[in-house]
Amino acid sequence: MLCAAIGGVFFGKYVLNYRKRNGVMYSVFFIPIIAGIIEAQYISPSQTFTIHTSTIVRADPSIIWANIVRVNKIRKEEYNNGFFNFAGIPRPLYAQLNKDTLGGIRTGHFEEGLIFKETVNQWHRNQRVSFNIAVVPSSVRNTVFDKHVLTGAHFEFLNASYEIQRLGSNECRLHLTSSYKLNTKINSYASLWGNLMLSDFQNRLLDVIKNRCDKQ
Repeated sequence: MLCAAIGGVFFGKYVLNYRKRNGVMYSVFFIPIIAGIIEAQYISPSQTFTIHTSTIVRADPSIIWANIVRVNKIRKEEYNNGFFNFAGIPRPLYAQLNKDTLGGIRTGHFEEGLIFKETVNQWHRNQRVSFNIAVVPSSVRNTVFDKHVLTGAHFEFLNASYEIQRLGSNECRLHLTSSYKLNTKINSYASLWGNLMLSDFQNRLLDVIKNRCDKQ
């Protein structure tokens, strides 16, 4: 823990210098993860964390389904940027799906060219869809977030799923659940930032989907 604390201080200074050079400050979420690298000679425990968010949508399940398996381009006025976006984490743009079935590939596009490959591992039309998630290596940007988090050995996105729960004739609860894995000496602390980041992302994405479906 001492090494992690010292690493956090030095990395904090690095982030400030990076901000001065590039005009963007990358989230302090990276500090605990990078700090853990200092103790790389020791075996780091692996832990999986799951984040669940949901929202009420006033639309038929078929309409919601069409808006989650594929996501049309998200306009800037549709997406309310939060702290993590201002800190340098890209916002989602759109998602394409090559086929409507198990094994289909959904491609999630984010700002600045970042791309995620999402392989369908569950497909129950108008009810539930789940994906295994992997970042496309060729799309990785030269940023702290991409280089040390998305493609590092200490943080890994695992999967995500949508579930549509019918509440009434024209009302549903839409659930979005995602899981990620940490391999650091300070998983409990790093997970606080991981949970905040994913909860923030999921809630903002659900707001976009809800607003679109409510109007259809």
